[in-house]
Amino acid sequence: MTEDSIKMALAYPFKARNKAKLHIKDFIFILSLEGLVCPPSIALRLLKWGSEKGLVEVKDGYVYALFDFGTYEIPFNFKLDSKIIEDTKLPYASWNEFLNINTSSIIKSNKKKKNIKREQNNKEEEEYIKDNKADSLMDYF
Repeated sequence: MTEDSIKMALAYPFKARNKAKLHIKDFIFILSLEGLVCPPSIALRLLKWGSEKGLVEVKDGYVYALFDFGTYEIPFNFKLDSKIIEDTKLPYASWNEFLNINTSSIIKSNKKKKNIKREQNNKEEEEYIKDNKADSLMDYF
């Protein structure tokens, strides 16, 4: 029963829009704010569980249903019980996992940009010093 409730929650956003493809933000919004099925943090965990079970695929910011969500009859005022969440052991998830944000590559990219800028500044400074030395030497003659 607990896994069926989780699958029902996973089907809820797709049934609400009658679409097999939803933007990840819409998926979370429908579950947490529109449907009040579960809070956003649980919705992320639900999404991760569904992707691990092969029920959904998250790609390029979209969630694709890989199961027949139309077969699930979702009762009025359906909500996920915290006991169901504990029993199913939903994995913890973060936005970074689904939005393909690789913070280490962003940091490396920023460091690389800073190093390039630093090198440009050093070259400009060396040229400035060279020019000024030549000018100051000319003053002696």
